[in-house]
Amino acid sequence: GHSGWVTALCAVGNGRVASGCKNKTIKIWNTETCQCDLTTLIGHSGWVTALCAVGNGRVASGCKNKTIKIWNTETCQCDLTTLIGHSGWVT
Repeated sequence: GHSGWVTALCAVGNGRVASGCKNKTIKIWNTETCQCDLTTLIGHSGWVTALCAVGNGRVASGCKNKTIKIWNTETCQCDLTTLIGHSGWVT
């Protein structure tokens, strides 16, 4: 599991849930097996404070450092450059 507080959750689809953590990581969980399906998504430089499924196997994650990333949950990669422009935490 996570090594810090879980700070965000969202349903991804296909029986999967994404969880974001204070330790700057995201995990994708299989709700049928209760196991983490994929490697941990790493890329934020602050707490993951928000998660939202955006379709096509992608998840948007907000961060304490005022940024948003769009992740492909199939490839475990950040699909786009980091979205910058908020003046406060993305929650």
